[in-house]
Amino acid sequence: MRTFHLLPVLLLAACASVDDRPSCSVSTDCPRGQYCAHTPDGSVCWPDAVPPTVSGVSVSCEAPTAGGACLRDGTLRVAATLADDAEVLGADVTLDLGGPAVPMQRGAGGQWTAAIPLRDFPFEHFSHGVVATVTARDGARNETPMDASGVTTVTRLRWEIAINASLAPLAVNSTGILAIPTNNGKSYLLTWDGSFVASVQTGSNLQQPTAATAVGASFWVGNDAGDVFEVSDDTSSWASTVRASTSDSLHGSLAVLSNSTVIAVSDGGVVYAVTSSTPPRNSTPLSPPAAFSVGAVVDAVDGIFAVASGSAYRFTLAGGFPITAWANPVALGGQIVDPVACSTELVSAANAGAGGLLRRTSPAGDPELAATVGIPAGGAAILADSSIVVPEQTKTLSRWTSTGLAFPGWQKPDLGGATRTPLVVTSGTPFVVPTAKGALHALRPDGTIAWSGQLSAGTASLQPGNIYTRGTEPAGAELSTAYFAGSDGVLHAVIVDGRLDASAPWPKAFHDARNTNRAGAPQ
Repeated sequence: MRTFHLLPVLLLAACASVDDRPSCSVSTDCPRGQYCAHTPDGSVCWPDAVPPTVSGVSVSCEAPTAGGACLRDGTLRVAATLADDAEVLGADVTLDLGGPAVPMQRGAGGQWTAAIPLRDFPFEHFSHGVVATVTARDGARNETPMDASGVTTVTRLRWEIAINASLAPLAVNSTGILAIPTNNGKSYLLTWDGSFVASVQTGSNLQQPTAATAVGASFWVGNDAGDVFEVSDDTSSWASTVRASTSDSLHGSLAVLSNSTVIAVSDGGVVYAVTSSTPPRNSTPLSPPAAFSVGAVVDAVDGIFAVASGSAYRFTLAGGFPITAWANPVALGGQIVDPVACSTELVSAANAGAGGLLRRTSPAGDPELAATVGIPAGGAAILADSSIVVPEQTKTLSRWTSTGLAFPGWQKPDLGGATRTPLVVTSGTPFVVPTAKGALHALRPDGTIAWSGQLSAGTASLQPGNIYTRGTEPAGAELSTAYFAGSDGVLHAVIVDGRLDASAPWPKAFHDARNTNRAGAPQ
């Protein structure tokens, strides 16, 4: 009988030598569960079931607000201490917002850090406590995740400034200077990020100004005393010059022709054409007398539409003087108290008492009923697909096709207050809608709410917004600053995704950031 001694052979197999294992250069050469062990006899793949450790995770904001929050376009700094019995291969940071994992960088003494640009992440919030999770991997690809202790508040609210006066709609010029007319007789100039530039006289105390308009390097402001001011920088300081004194109350907003002539309309039924270099020229008063109720708008061929007593009028310039282009005004079906819009046609939303009437009026004076809507609460916006959105007193924003049908799939959530003309922007939340209750909502393409924020304390009403996009913003991934004035005299600056939609014929109240009220004017 022969006896075989197998035990030593089995033990040798179990304790395999370095020579029996696959060679490697780095741990990623090895299968998952093994790392590249560097020995005097060579580098080989070796088992490792022990995950790394993560400790001391901290999150901070690179440039926090005065309240300690991080801005939507800010940068989060994440730091952690990582350790492993063999090798820490790498680490990533993820945010509870979704979006990509961000690799951490190895530092001295087991310290790892990451800088996280928040603009690269989706953010369907006005303000949100963001949680960062650090995940460490060792050479065997064992992982250990660890959330940062607490949360870091990220907000869209860039700044707020109390001006303590009644504010008229502001204009923004191409360099990011804001002009904010007020009823204390002054217009205030700020930089886009809220720094004070100057205050200039554009009237007397308690006079109600028009919306500001930017023309080149100047701003223009009218008022209900009948004056039109040009506000300009003479290289040493900002100053105002009266360019027209009409003794005829001016309301609403101004408009700008393609040759930079400023158009103002009055409650005396007169259209004024004003420039920096010539005396003002005016039309003959309407007959029978009627007061223009909102500012004029201009089409792409410098035809001027104006509205008085629920009827539309059209003017052109002849020798610099506004003259009537239609034999008779066109009835719009009700009172027009909100800004009108224009593409090749005048688009108006009239209060007809029991509801609203959305109408289009051609340059030839042919009216067409676009839709029966709710009682309007703001001016319409016209989108790239020719659909029209109408703010309504029913706390909703309605949307209509170019043929007057309800827009397919459009939702109408209750926004908590009468809505104002939205900003139409280039993002996944293309409608930014202020309300009469001081709230701001961003809507998705189907009208559902993506995020909401309360701006005004005590639900002070918000005006239609304006917007500025810095030239340094990356194309297709812009973040802009939108501005909303409250009836409490507070101006709010909010970071919004995208920029003003240049493909939309009329993407905001007064058309563009300069408030030219002219269809086809550059955005």
